[in-house]
Amino acid sequence: ESDRIILFGGSRETMSLPVENTDTWAFDYNTLTWTDMNPPTHATRTSGMVYDYSADKMILFGGQVRGAPSYNINETWAYHYQPNPPRAPLNFNATQIDSEVKLMWDPPSTDAGSAITNYLVYRGTESGSLSLLTTLGVVTEYIDAAVIKDTIYYYAISAQNAIGEGTLSEEIMIDLSSKPAPGFLILLTSSVLGLLVIHRKKKNNY
Repeated sequence: ESDRIILFGGSRETMSLPVENTDTWAFDYNTLTWTDMNPPTHATRTSGMVYDYSADKMILFGGQVRGAPSYNINETWAYHYQPNPPRAPLNFNATQIDSEVKLMWDPPSTDAGSAITNYLVYRGTESGSLSLLTTLGVVTEYIDAAVIKDTIYYYAISAQNAIGEGTLSEEIMIDLSSKPAPGFLILLTSSVLGLLVIHRKKKNNY
């Protein structure tokens, strides 16, 4: 009914042993493309899966827990094809430019079947305590001009599609505290203000 092939699991090679995934992907016959569906929950690995025509769902049974020793489990999962919120944006970073903060990022690795419509920028002065600063369109940078000197800020960003808001990126910190200009040492006493200029060493001279 959805005109898709659904794939769950898979593995990737590492330097030691293959690592099994719990990804869910959909193949679109019309565009000949795979999409990471990013479901909110994930079934167990090493399972069997069939399609239930009457319910239009994929049914997965079995599973295995790796350990010492490994053991099989009898879980039953159902997956109904539908778009989900996107993953977090990639390569999120911040740069101070004069009295402003420039934020930049890349789109998420997947929009989970629904095009991204917005990016949401969060900001706070304490890690783990961020609030929504602004909602943007489909852009990949933002300049925060409403910052205060000598303040440490924390930022995070999420992507949003028609289904909802995706997960937040990792927090990044930027310190707007004032610092002396590089190459200068300021000496203060009760009566004298001295300025020592440090030059680069050139051959045997200073």
